[in-house]
Amino acid sequence: MAQRRWRADHHLARGRCKAGSTACGDRSGRGRTRRLLDVGCGLGACTGLFAAAYPEAEITGINYSARQIAHAERHHAGPRITFRQMDATALDFPDQSIDCIHAVEAAMHFHPRRRFFEEARRVLVPGGRLILTDVLARRPTTFIPAANSEASISEYARTLVETGLQPLEITDILDDTAAPFAKVMHANAMHAYGRAIEEDVSGYLLVLAVNGSATSNVS
Repeated sequence: MAQRRWRADHHLARGRCKAGSTACGDRSGRGRTRRLLDVGCGLGACTGLFAAAYPEAEITGINYSARQIAHAERHHAGPRITFRQMDATALDFPDQSIDCIHAVEAAMHFHPRRRFFEEARRVLVPGGRLILTDVLARRPTTFIPAANSEASISEYARTLVETGLQPLEITDILDDTAAPFAKVMHANAMHAYGRAIEEDVSGYLLVLAVNGSATSNVS
Protein backbone atom coordinates (compact mmCIF):
# COMPACT_ATOMS: atom_id res chain seq x y z
CA MET A 1 0.00 0.00 0.00
CA ALA A 2 2.77 2.45 0.92
CA GLN A 3 4.57 1.73 -2.35
CA ARG A 4 1.41 2.36 -4.38
CA ARG A 5 0.80 5.62 -2.50
CA TRP A 6 4.42 6.71 -3.06
CA ARG A 7 4.10 6.04 -6.78
CA ALA A 8 0.83 7.99 -6.98
CA ASP A 9 2.28 10.96 -5.11
CA HIS A 10 5.48 10.84 -7.14
CA HIS A 11 3.60 10.87 -10.43
CA LEU A 12 1.44 13.74 -9.17
CA ALA A 13 4.52 15.81 -8.34
CA ARG A 14 6.14 15.03 -11.70
CA GLY A 15 2.83 15.78 -13.42
CA ARG A 16 2.91 19.31 -12.05
CA CYS A 17 6.37 19.77 -13.54
CA LYS A 18 5.34 18.37 -16.93
CA ALA A 19 2.24 20.53 -16.98
CA GLY A 20 4.31 23.61 -16.23
CA SER A 21 6.82 22.71 -18.91
CA THR A 22 4.08 22.22 -21.50
CA ALA A 23 2.40 25.49 -20.49
CA CYS A 24 5.73 27.25 -20.95
CA GLY A 25 5.89 25.77 -24.45
CA ASP A 26 2.39 27.06 -25.15
CA ARG A 27 3.42 30.61 -24.26
CA SER A 28 6.37 30.34 -26.63
CA GLY A 29 4.42 29.31 -29.74
CA ARG A 30 4.28 25.53 -29.77
CA GLY A 31 1.90 25.57 -32.75
CA ARG A 32 4.87 26.51 -34.97
CA THR A 33 7.03 23.60 -33.78
CA ARG A 34 7.80 20.95 -36.40
CA ARG A 35 10.83 19.15 -34.86
CA LEU A 36 11.12 18.65 -31.08
CA LEU A 37 13.60 16.86 -28.82
CA ASP A 38 12.77 15.46 -25.39
CA VAL A 39 16.23 15.24 -23.84
CA GLY A 40 16.61 12.85 -20.93
CA CYS A 41 13.31 11.21 -21.86
CA GLY A 42 13.59 8.36 -19.37
CA LEU A 43 11.02 5.64 -20.04
CA GLY A 44 9.22 7.76 -22.65
CA ALA A 45 5.90 8.62 -21.01
CA CYS A 46 6.61 12.35 -21.01
CA THR A 47 7.59 12.17 -24.69
CA GLY A 48 4.09 10.94 -25.42
CA LEU A 49 2.63 13.91 -23.56
CA PHE A 50 4.72 16.28 -25.66
CA ALA A 51 3.48 14.60 -28.84
CA ALA A 52 -0.08 15.35 -27.73
CA ALA A 53 0.82 18.94 -26.84
CA TYR A 54 2.63 19.57 -30.16
CA PRO A 55 0.24 18.02 -32.71
CA GLU A 56 2.23 19.13 -35.79
CA ALA A 57 5.68 18.10 -34.55
CA GLU A 58 7.93 15.11 -35.07
CA ILE A 59 9.16 14.16 -31.59
CA THR A 60 12.46 12.46 -30.76
CA GLY A 61 13.16 11.28 -27.23
CA ILE A 62 16.79 10.75 -26.33
CA ASN A 63 18.39 9.18 -23.29
CA TYR A 64 21.78 7.81 -22.27
CA SER A 65 20.35 4.52 -20.99
CA ALA A 66 19.89 1.81 -23.63
CA ARG A 67 17.56 -0.08 -21.28
CA GLN A 68 15.26 2.91 -20.84
CA ILE A 69 15.25 3.64 -24.57
CA ALA A 70 14.27 0.02 -25.27
CA HIS A 71 11.34 0.39 -22.85
CA ALA A 72 10.32 3.69 -24.44
CA GLU A 73 10.38 2.15 -27.92
CA ARG A 74 8.18 -0.75 -26.81
CA HIS A 75 5.58 1.36 -25.04
CA HIS A 76 5.57 4.88 -26.50
CA ALA A 77 6.94 4.92 -30.06
CA GLY A 78 4.45 5.93 -32.75
CA PRO A 79 4.00 7.58 -36.14
CA ARG A 80 5.44 10.88 -34.86
CA ILE A 81 7.50 9.58 -31.91
CA THR A 82 10.94 7.99 -32.16
CA PHE A 83 13.61 7.26 -29.56
CA ARG A 84 17.40 7.23 -29.75
CA GLN A 85 20.16 6.43 -27.31
CA MET A 86 22.34 9.52 -27.09
CA ASP A 87 24.51 11.65 -24.80
CA ALA A 88 22.86 15.01 -24.09
CA THR A 89 26.27 16.69 -24.21
CA ALA A 90 26.95 15.37 -27.75
CA LEU A 91 23.70 15.66 -29.67
CA ASP A 92 23.80 13.74 -32.95
CA PHE A 93 21.74 16.24 -34.95
CA PRO A 94 22.76 18.78 -37.61
CA ASP A 95 23.23 22.44 -36.78
CA GLN A 96 20.00 24.48 -36.68
CA SER A 97 17.76 21.46 -37.26
CA ILE A 98 15.50 21.54 -34.16
CA ASP A 99 12.67 23.96 -33.33
CA CYS A 100 12.26 23.17 -29.64
CA ILE A 101 14.02 21.20 -26.90
CA HIS A 102 12.37 20.05 -23.69
CA ALA A 103 14.18 18.49 -20.73
CA VAL A 104 12.14 17.55 -17.66
CA GLU A 105 14.12 16.97 -14.45
CA ALA A 106 17.19 15.97 -16.45
CA ALA A 107 19.69 18.76 -17.15
CA MET A 108 21.07 18.78 -13.60
CA HIS A 109 22.43 15.26 -14.28
CA PHE A 110 24.26 16.15 -17.50
CA HIS A 111 28.03 16.36 -17.08
CA PRO A 112 28.40 19.20 -17.55
CA ARG A 113 25.10 21.02 -17.97
CA ARG A 114 26.95 23.88 -19.70
CA ARG A 115 27.96 21.54 -22.52
CA PHE A 116 24.32 20.53 -22.98
CA PHE A 117 23.41 24.22 -23.27
CA GLU A 118 26.11 24.66 -25.93
CA GLU A 119 24.78 21.68 -27.87
CA ALA A 120 21.20 22.95 -27.54
CA ARG A 121 22.23 26.30 -28.99
CA ARG A 122 24.00 24.56 -31.87
CA VAL A 123 21.09 22.36 -32.95
CA LEU A 124 18.30 24.90 -32.37
CA VAL A 125 17.14 27.04 -35.27
CA PRO A 126 17.49 30.82 -34.77
CA GLY A 127 14.73 31.69 -32.32
CA GLY A 128 14.35 28.03 -31.33
CA ARG A 129 13.29 27.35 -27.75
CA LEU A 130 14.87 25.49 -24.85
CA ILE A 131 12.32 24.64 -22.15
CA LEU A 132 13.42 22.99 -18.92
CA THR A 133 12.48 22.01 -15.45
CA ASP A 134 15.80 21.92 -13.65
CA VAL A 135 17.22 21.72 -10.13
CA LEU A 136 19.73 23.92 -8.31
CA ALA A 137 21.75 22.56 -5.39
CA ARG A 138 23.59 24.19 -2.52
CA ARG A 139 26.44 21.69 -2.92
CA PRO A 140 27.29 18.67 -5.08
CA THR A 141 25.02 15.68 -4.45
CA THR A 142 24.74 12.09 -5.62
CA PHE A 143 22.57 13.30 -8.52
CA ILE A 144 24.00 16.78 -9.25
CA PRO A 145 27.74 16.84 -10.07
CA ALA A 146 30.07 19.59 -8.92
CA ALA A 147 30.37 20.81 -12.52
CA ASN A 148 26.74 21.97 -12.30
CA SER A 149 27.46 24.40 -9.52
CA GLU A 150 24.95 27.16 -10.30
CA ALA A 151 23.22 27.87 -6.98
CA SER A 152 21.01 30.83 -7.92
CA ILE A 153 18.81 32.02 -10.76
CA SER A 154 21.31 34.76 -11.64
CA GLU A 155 24.17 32.24 -11.94
CA TYR A 156 21.97 29.92 -14.00
CA ALA A 157 20.97 32.76 -16.33
CA ARG A 158 24.62 33.75 -16.72
CA THR A 159 25.53 30.23 -17.84
CA LEU A 160 22.75 30.30 -20.44
CA VAL A 161 23.96 33.65 -21.79
CA GLU A 162 27.60 32.50 -21.87
CA THR A 163 26.60 29.53 -24.04
CA GLY A 164 24.71 31.72 -26.53
CA LEU A 165 21.16 31.26 -25.22
CA GLN A 166 18.90 34.10 -24.10
CA PRO A 167 16.84 33.36 -20.97
CA LEU A 168 13.32 34.76 -21.33
CA GLU A 169 11.79 33.39 -18.14
CA ILE A 170 13.23 31.59 -15.13
CA THR A 171 10.75 30.88 -12.34
CA ASP A 172 11.52 29.07 -9.10
CA ILE A 173 8.66 26.63 -8.41
CA LEU A 174 10.36 24.89 -5.48
CA ASP A 175 7.40 25.38 -3.13
CA ASP A 176 5.08 23.59 -5.56
CA THR A 177 7.39 20.71 -6.52
CA ALA A 178 10.46 19.64 -4.57
CA ALA A 179 9.20 20.86 -1.20
CA PRO A 180 5.96 18.82 -1.23
CA PHE A 181 7.85 15.87 -2.73
CA ALA A 182 10.16 15.91 0.30
CA LYS A 183 7.07 15.65 2.49
CA VAL A 184 5.95 12.64 0.46
CA MET A 185 9.31 11.01 1.17
CA HIS A 186 8.92 11.58 4.91
CA ALA A 187 5.34 10.32 4.85
CA ASN A 188 6.56 7.08 3.30
CA ALA A 189 9.43 6.64 5.78
CA MET A 190 12.06 7.63 3.20
CA HIS A 191 13.53 10.19 5.56
CA ALA A 192 17.10 10.25 4.23
CA TYR A 193 15.81 11.15 0.76
CA GLY A 194 13.44 13.74 2.18
CA ARG A 195 16.19 15.37 4.22
CA ALA A 196 18.54 15.40 1.21
CA ILE A 197 15.96 17.34 -0.82
CA GLU A 198 15.32 19.79 2.02
CA GLU A 199 19.01 20.35 2.78
CA ASP A 200 20.59 20.24 -0.68
CA VAL A 201 18.04 21.53 -3.20
CA SER A 202 18.04 25.32 -3.37
CA GLY A 203 15.75 25.82 -6.37
CA TYR A 204 13.44 24.04 -8.79
CA LEU A 205 13.36 26.06 -11.98
CA LEU A 206 10.96 26.39 -14.89
CA VAL A 207 13.11 27.80 -17.68
CA LEU A 208 12.36 29.25 -21.11
CA ALA A 209 15.32 30.33 -23.24
CA VAL A 210 15.79 31.00 -26.95
CA ASN A 211 18.61 30.73 -29.43
CA GLY A 212 19.24 34.35 -30.30
CA SER A 213 18.40 37.80 -29.00
CA ALA A 214 15.06 38.49 -27.35
CA THR A 215 13.60 40.52 -24.51
CA SER A 216 14.29 38.86 -21.18
CA ASN A 217 12.20 38.91 -18.01
CA VAL A 218 15.10 37.55 -15.93
CA SER A 219 16.79 40.05 -13.63
